[in-house]
Formats: sequence, structure tokens, C-alpha cells
Amino acid sequence: MIGEKINLIEGCHQLARLRLTLGPDMDDLFNYFVSVSSETDHFPLGTLRKHCAQEFLKRADREMERYLLDEKERIMQECHQLVKKLSGPRILNN
Repeated sequence: MIGEKINLIEGCHQLARLRLTLGPDMDDLFNYFVSVSSETDHFPLGTLRKHCAQEFLKRADREMERYLLDEKERIMQECHQLVKKLSGPRILNN
């Protein structure tokens, strides 16, 4: 997402799912991505797009662009914070 190799909304959906595998003590790190995922779950993404009418895709893409105009900066900030928090020093319990 940071390198813009994945659609930001698709990335938020993936991070929201990843949260489920990490346990409840990590929830706070992923709350924003869960929120974005919930707000955007109606957008046709990935392979689903091939099953949609072109006119619908045009409307959905315009709506998605408007959403990202408002949220892109925050999404990127949250991505950087997530990387920073997950790559910081960890205390191992022995």
C-alpha cells in the first residue's frame, strides 16, 4: 500500500482480515483499517469486477475516487504507523 502496488481500499480489506489472525491485543492497531473496510465493502474489487456491468463500474469507481480523495492521506498515515509499531523492538517472554 505504501509503495502503491496495491489498491488502497483492497489493502485496507486485507489488513482488516489480518487483524483476525493476530489476536485481540492487536485490535487497536487495525481499527482504522476495519472502519475503512466496512465503509467500502460495497465497492467492486478484484475478480468481482469482471462480473459487473461497465456503467456500474464507472459509477462505483467515481465514488471510490471521491472516497480516496478524503481518506488517502489518513490511510497512508495509518499504514506508516502500523509499520512503525510492528517493526519496533519487542520484549520476548522466556
